[in-house]
Amino acid sequence: MSATFLAASTSSSASHIPLSEPTLETNAWTYVKDALDSGWVSSVGPYVDRFERAFADYFQVPRTVATVNGTAALHIALLLAGVQPGDEVIVPSLTFIASINVIRYIGAIPVFWDSQSDHWNADPALLHGLITPKTKAIMAVHLYGDAMDMGPILALAEAYNLKVIEDAAEALGADWNGQPCGAIGDVGCLSFNGNKTLTTGGGGLIVSKHADLLSRAHYLINQAKDDGLTFTHNEVGYNYRLTNLQAALGVAQLECLPRFLENRRRIWQRYQAAFAGHPQLTLFEALPNTTRSAWLYGVAINPQTLPDMEAMDMVNALSQRQIQSRPFFKPGHQQKPFQPFVSDSLPNADRWHQLGFNLPSSSSLSPADQERVIEAVLDILNHRKTQS
Repeated sequence: MSATFLAASTSSSASHIPLSEPTLETNAWTYVKDALDSGWVSSVGPYVDRFERAFADYFQVPRTVATVNGTAALHIALLLAGVQPGDEVIVPSLTFIASINVIRYIGAIPVFWDSQSDHWNADPALLHGLITPKTKAIMAVHLYGDAMDMGPILALAEAYNLKVIEDAAEALGADWNGQPCGAIGDVGCLSFNGNKTLTTGGGGLIVSKHADLLSRAHYLINQAKDDGLTFTHNEVGYNYRLTNLQAALGVAQLECLPRFLENRRRIWQRYQAAFAGHPQLTLFEALPNTTRSAWLYGVAINPQTLPDMEAMDMVNALSQRQIQSRPFFKPGHQQKPFQPFVSDSLPNADRWHQLGFNLPSSSSLSPADQERVIEAVLDILNHRKTQS
């Protein structure tokens, strides 16, 4: 795209539209101030207990364990699954790098799993071919809030005695066959980073149907403390606790979750309707029997009709118009730290990273701002087509 066109298309007075920003309202200020006034600002306090109980009710599990962030939750989940150095963990290549980093924290080996040909999520049909005698766990990532098809994954895990860890960091509110993502496998993990549908600023959550695993998670995130008075620790532990201040914000956010999810799904539907049938775009549909969280809207360039355009071209052009977007994650098998573990090509993950991009999806995105995004995307595509 020419610099002249970009400059002409950019309004200097246009307000910036972020990709995904937090919506802070109702009781957020009240609860955080209450936590400040109480003096309980660190990693214990009534709001931590309240936050964990509320999510236990939400997921219909014995308890949940709040953590400092989603990466910490994933790290602990691998430990709960018994993953040790040298074990293999199957993980989608097209995911945020935290899903892969935590495998290396333990000294385990990531085995990269390619995406579907028509969707960004990992392809269950490829899973069986990745299992070896060294495989210990499968990490199912519900990318961008779209639930994976968990049926084949659970069946193979049972057949080979493997643990299933759900990275549901982006999928709070999504479900598969009526089961909430995060509570389907052996252990599930959520993230409450500032760009997520529900935020605690930072923060994460460990979910499981197994009370014994959750008790151990609580022990490990609290420095594996056996006696607080004498500072006795019989194992290596971690300081992975959520603070009461963060939990206070989280409790307020959880009260708003149904509305946040409704807003994001409405935003997704508007984008889908606006782009439906467009020859230069590839749209992504949710699987049957699933409900998406609609965390971030994703769409891809159609290389058949625009062979000379990639996702970054769109991202850069939108940035010139004060609209934040981003390409799909760079796959793990392309990342420098993981090159020693790459043995096969992963063409679908490569393709979706090259062609796919996310558009603004904040819970508070106004219809007018969304229309501005839609018009910008269509205008950029139209101009690019005329140049081809």
